[in-house]
Amino acid sequence: MEQSRDQSDAPTKKPDTAITNARPQWLNLYSNSSKSVVQSPSNSRASRNPVNQLNIFAKPFVSQFVKDINALPATRLLGIPPPTPNPINYILSWVSPSPGNPFKPKVPVVQIAQSISQVPPVLSTPNNTPITTLSPSTYAQHFAELTSMEVEARTQEMLGFTLYGVTISTSSPLQKKQSRGLQLWEVIVPGVLEDSPRIRIGDALLIRAISPFDGVEYEAFVYSVVRRTATITFIAPALPNIEIGSTEFNIQFIYTDIAARYATRALYSLQYYVSKDCGRKLLFPEPEDAILKLATEPKSSFDFGLDFFDDQLNRAQKKAVYSILNSKYGDIPYLIWGPPGTGKTKTCIEAIHQIIAHSPNARILACAPSHSAADTITLRLIPFMSPSTLLRFNAATRPFSEVPTAIMPFTHVEDLTNSGGIQQSCFGVPPMSFMMGLRVVVCTCEDAGLLVQCGLTNAFTRDAFEAYYRELKADYPFYAVGSVVEERELFWTHLFLDEAGQATESESAIPLQVVVSDPIVTKESIKVARVILSGDHMQLGPIVHSEKARGYGFNISLFERLIRRPLYRDHPESRCAPRPLVNLKGQEEEDGATESFVLNDCVAPFANLVRNYRSHPSFLMTPSHLFYNDTLLPSAPESITHSFIGSDFLPNPEIPIVFHGIRGSDERYLSRASILNESESSSAAWYNSSEAAIILGTVQMLMTVEGVTQKDFGVFHNSPQVIRTLLRANNLGTVDVGTVEDYQGMERRIILLSTVRSNRLHLPHDLRNDLGLIHFPARLNVALTRAQALLVVVGDPETLCLDPLWISVLSFFYRNGCWKGVEVPERILNGLDKKDVVEGDLGALEKARNVTRLCMEVPKTKWLGASAGDGGNMTDGLEWTQEYLELMGLS
Repeated sequence: MEQSRDQSDAPTKKPDTAITNARPQWLNLYSNSSKSVVQSPSNSRASRNPVNQLNIFAKPFVSQFVKDINALPATRLLGIPPPTPNPINYILSWVSPSPGNPFKPKVPVVQIAQSISQVPPVLSTPNNTPITTLSPSTYAQHFAELTSMEVEARTQEMLGFTLYGVTISTSSPLQKKQSRGLQLWEVIVPGVLEDSPRIRIGDALLIRAISPFDGVEYEAFVYSVVRRTATITFIAPALPNIEIGSTEFNIQFIYTDIAARYATRALYSLQYYVSKDCGRKLLFPEPEDAILKLATEPKSSFDFGLDFFDDQLNRAQKKAVYSILNSKYGDIPYLIWGPPGTGKTKTCIEAIHQIIAHSPNARILACAPSHSAADTITLRLIPFMSPSTLLRFNAATRPFSEVPTAIMPFTHVEDLTNSGGIQQSCFGVPPMSFMMGLRVVVCTCEDAGLLVQCGLTNAFTRDAFEAYYRELKADYPFYAVGSVVEERELFWTHLFLDEAGQATESESAIPLQVVVSDPIVTKESIKVARVILSGDHMQLGPIVHSEKARGYGFNISLFERLIRRPLYRDHPESRCAPRPLVNLKGQEEEDGATESFVLNDCVAPFANLVRNYRSHPSFLMTPSHLFYNDTLLPSAPESITHSFIGSDFLPNPEIPIVFHGIRGSDERYLSRASILNESESSSAAWYNSSEAAIILGTVQMLMTVEGVTQKDFGVFHNSPQVIRTLLRANNLGTVDVGTVEDYQGMERRIILLSTVRSNRLHLPHDLRNDLGLIHFPARLNVALTRAQALLVVVGDPETLCLDPLWISVLSFFYRNGCWKGVEVPERILNGLDKKDVVEGDLGALEKARNVTRLCMEVPKTKWLGASAGDGGNMTDGLEWTQEYLELMGLS
């Protein structure tokens, strides 16, 4: 009987009981269930014949007749968008102190379209037009062109999510009452949970009936999104009453480009300031913009002179807070480079607290690219602030259900009415009188565009307040303009942009437009808004859908572009140019960074965070070496990180890592509900049944370990719905499953990583579509650094070895005894036989661990060179030690 490849290639040994027991459950789930379908062409007879092999990347079949309906001429009947704040009315509410005030708003307000036909055309860049080279004089044009490319790509991608031949249902009577009698409709949109497509309140839909087509295209707007059930609710007032379930529709989603228009406006606004010193220093800082150190710079961890709110900060974090508070680095951005688990957000929170405590007139804008990151900032500030001083600012497009309960008291909610008379509660903009009393406002980069619309920028408020003073000869409430010139303050004194490495430069430009303005010059100082960016460009960066825009570097964040400029890159304290681990006095530094107190040195406009408070040291050995120039220092409490040490399921009981090598096949899973509503761009749910069986078996086995709960797990998979279905079928429904992107900035006690790919022929498809873990260093870095106490990696080593970084990772697993499953690939064995490869592949943490282990294993008499009882002598001991150090690359 012919053995499967998985069995024939594996070494002869007793199979893992948990995995053996898991396989029948996996097979039963997909062979007997009526709720799912498996496409597994690699196991079919046709797959063994290249001529007859099925195209597993083929789009779901949709009749051409059904598609053609969307191209037919049609009369469009307009819909009614949900209510949103009116920016012009808001501006007029606070810039018109009297009827005679000559001040007129100058801000170019972006109009929220009342219908699709009223949306102004997006900037377009012809395919054959060369992209403008980036320079200070072409800053806006360069990034505006790349932004337009991204809009075009996302627009085309959104069209690919069109639903064909679907039915819609009516919403609840309560919702109908709230909609003033207008019918609310619901439709299931597969992929909404994973933002494929990304749909928000206020997005537009175009609907056509196909049975039969009546020559009408109905415009509708989304009123609610329930991601848990993949359901959206919309109003299409012109849609006739239909018999539920009998009429089928094509539903086309329209990409909302409001964020791109915010960004384009911001880019051209910043271009004006780039021509001046204040803007050039912000976006194109040069070495001559740095400030020389003074003799008063702190020389020890006890010289900062601050009462820290968080007494757990390490020296590098305290120094960063001190630098931000005193701003002795100049008028350039301050960068906090924080690798995984080093506490960059924690450092920003402490800096915000210190600014508030030491600067009574400070007002801080804290932004992040995503709602989850902005919510994290808010939750950490809440214990020390009140709703009158802290605002979590949201646009009306965000559903209440997605906001953590603890944050809701710190938001502003309004009851607004739209043009159709529909009243709806949504997030809004607080009155100016309330804004003046705030100390911190937290929002996403995109939602900062609404602040610009409402005139809440440094440039606009300054003009408005000065016009108020000229008209009434009095200061605007809470703002000194003319009476005491020295007390003039910017409306926003600081901008913190957390997770800045995940935002495109165009996204980052939106909050920058809020704070950038001409400086306020007084007799004693020149006041400009301070900009602090925290992030890690070695982790996942901006998500860019346009392949052409990526080719021009649109996936390089502002944080990464700045940190690679000579001012930051070539600084003697830069992580990019590491110095010896001793200072001028020959003393070892606490955080492994060289401190220079030479008077002529420049103040470092950045902080390198190096202490990892998350992971077991072994998890950091490879990432620290491959991505961070061997600068990470493990500092997590052993009570968490060492909780699995000595477990009998570990191949090496001293290292809580398991790599399970398998041979399998790539398969595609579609739930039957998804097939009915399948859109052409719906991401294929790829899985590998061998890996999935091991994941299930491992979870079941670990659940028998005392103290382990389902909340301890994080399972990484490119198609989370596949693993979720499998785990739920085995009463493991609360195990957290997601993509690597879902876990950036997060951690779990146990991480299980399924690499999915076993067929190298699929890798070109992955590269084009930004999928998988092969040839994606940033995604690999994130995947390896989420675990606290246990890391389990499952994959096909032959396929993974196509990536040089994976060769380094797998070599680490093998030489440290963490390998299970199939045999080790030849290219790893060949590499381990070469001494130069071994030396180059070992990072500082692994070398240090080896030396420590050597010290513990070798008798002290051997190290000391004595001959007490073992016949050795000093010469033998020194020679043996030197030989080992040379082998380890430490001599």
